[in-house]
Amino acid sequence: MAHKRKADLPKPIVVKQNEDTLVRLEKVEPPNWWTGMTCPNVTLMLQGRNVGLTRPRMSANGVTVTSVRQTDSVNHLFVDLAIGPEAEPGAYGIELHMGNATVAKIDYELKKRQTRQRTSCGVTREDSIYLVMPDRFAQKAGCGTDERTREKINRKLSRGRHGGNLGGIRQHVDYLHALGVTALWLTPVATNDMDQDSFHGYAATDYYGVDPRLGTIDDYKQLSASLSQWGIKLIMDIVVNHCGTRHPWMLDAPGSGWFNDWEWKPELTNYRPGVATDIHASQYDKRRTIEGWFDQTMADLNMANPLVQDYMSQMAIWWVETVGLNGLRIDTFPYSDAEGLRHFTSRIKLEYPELAIIGETWVSDAAKLAPWTRTGLTSAMDFPTQEAMTRAFTEDFAWGAGANRLYDAISNDHIYHKPENLMTFGDNHDTGRLLTRLGNDTAALRLAMAFLLTTRGIPQIYYGTEMLMDGESATDDANIRRDMPGGWDGDKEDWFALAQERDPDKKLTAKQKERREMFDYTSRLLKFRRRSQGISNGELTHFLPTENVYTYIRHCHGGAGGSGDTVMVVLNLERKRAYLNIERFAEITGDALTGVDILTGRRYEGSRRIAVPPRTALVIDVAVNAQKREQMRH
Repeated sequence: MAHKRKADLPKPIVVKQNEDTLVRLEKVEPPNWWTGMTCPNVTLMLQGRNVGLTRPRMSANGVTVTSVRQTDSVNHLFVDLAIGPEAEPGAYGIELHMGNATVAKIDYELKKRQTRQRTSCGVTREDSIYLVMPDRFAQKAGCGTDERTREKINRKLSRGRHGGNLGGIRQHVDYLHALGVTALWLTPVATNDMDQDSFHGYAATDYYGVDPRLGTIDDYKQLSASLSQWGIKLIMDIVVNHCGTRHPWMLDAPGSGWFNDWEWKPELTNYRPGVATDIHASQYDKRRTIEGWFDQTMADLNMANPLVQDYMSQMAIWWVETVGLNGLRIDTFPYSDAEGLRHFTSRIKLEYPELAIIGETWVSDAAKLAPWTRTGLTSAMDFPTQEAMTRAFTEDFAWGAGANRLYDAISNDHIYHKPENLMTFGDNHDTGRLLTRLGNDTAALRLAMAFLLTTRGIPQIYYGTEMLMDGESATDDANIRRDMPGGWDGDKEDWFALAQERDPDKKLTAKQKERREMFDYTSRLLKFRRRSQGISNGELTHFLPTENVYTYIRHCHGGAGGSGDTVMVVLNLERKRAYLNIERFAEITGDALTGVDILTGRRYEGSRRIAVPPRTALVIDVAVNAQKREQMRH
């Protein structure tokens, strides 16, 4: 992407004075709030011509105006409300006065907070996440419209809007269930009314609206309910670091401190998030990291401003309560003010202690990632392990290469806060497709998936990877964000149907068989993971790789010795058969191995030496005898 010079970046406008005193209230955010919240306060942002010149008054039982905060914008006013325990759900009248005259009225709705088991059940290490770009997954006719948007739907353009929507995703929830994932992460669904490249969703132009091309808030609620019926959790992707330059704030900002780089002319960030935790970094570089704009179309928000902090935390809470979310994924997390981020996460956690808050922390060095695991996030994205994965399965065995990369990545866990909560992944919407990065080697992909779904952490799969979707991001991000075949009427291929096709008389091409075999392989791992306490909640003991074979054991010390309590994973990255002497693993398995490989069904009965085929993973459900279980407990 060719970046504009800093002098060419748009500069937000603060309207400090209008030519008249006419008051026209246009918008109130959040659009509603709730009684019974843990924090009894909410800050309303009033927007409209000359609202900053008014003073609010209200006479209501249990709801009071505690303070009014002005900025240098004449068209914005921040009103703090206290909602007492005696407040009842309903509409509360707020009058805006100028002198002795009432110039505007607000009927502000308070709803009764719902006690939802769903919102209190966050995404944990027992889960597996499926990442979808809504515009590229599936389309349902009649759900969504481009009538009110700048960029229209045109599937012929690789970087254009393709028309996927929330209804289309809802039609294929059964596919997610068949695959075996337990959580769905959607890239942003908020309104992204930009002129072009709006399909990714990361340049919001309305934080409280669903993009009309994806559907409505009701469509979002219905998707949430459908997922819940299938036992699948929902994660919302939000951006607090920046908004789109087509956001109305650009022409009428809430105040001079709302955006970064106000006095210092707008400048792009240096794209070096590691600077934020570097104790030797210059102030210039730190400022450029935190206050620089992420792109010429993405205006940087000032998370050091308490008003911005309140706005963003309330926005996140509003979506959690409205839709019934289980988690939030926060984009470009290290690019915002650290104290502002702590306020943001703590405010959300006050209302939802179990809610997952996952930060995009794109640093490939464990030492640079570790500080972000101590900032109030429940999970950080594990880019160091992802980088190790994409290299380990394609290179020859050496001191720091091949299987040693996996061992070294996991051996860094001592520097993380709760490494078991890291979000592990092989690819996503910003990286090259895993299959392509592995040289289009399906054996390597199987090894990578076996590792991803059995190592520590919360695994995330990018849509289509389970069906051998390829693509490289070096030339165009659209290559890794292609449409899921079968999601649109008239598609030549239908991967949704292919994955679940079980008619023995159905003739399939060699490639179709290969895709379905990959789906089945991934599904088998995911479903075993769901029932295995050893993988989801157990400890990880790994052994130094030998001859490009990496072995680790997931085990529960207090387990009853049932299926899934102890799982031995063997990854043979070499192109020749390997042999393992079980006595090396006797501290957990005993001197002889008894168990079954969940991938092939092969049984081991008191085996003291096992063979591992080339470029193959074994995931062995180990039966540990009572004496060995007792030793492990102590």
